[in-house]
Amino acid sequence: ALIEEAWENCLQKLEEEFAEEFYTWIRPLDFTQNGNSIQLLAPNQFVVKRVKQNFLTRIKELVMQFSDGQIFNVEIA
Repeated sequence: ALIEEAWENCLQKLEEEFAEEFYTWIRPLDFTQNGNSIQLLAPNQFVVKRVKQNFLTRIKELVMQFSDGQIFNVEIA
């Protein structure tokens, strides 16, 4: 499906951009689709905080790009 593909493409790009940080903070995230949003599920609040501070803006940009604008929002919990 488009959303899974967009997320996989996003992960590949994030891995290139953030290297080893990717495995610590981004790879552990799970995701579900909720309408035109992606909900990222973090293993704990520490990860939530770090992703919000350092990666969420870039994740949103990439997801919107790879989904051709079909995903409007990315949330993390």
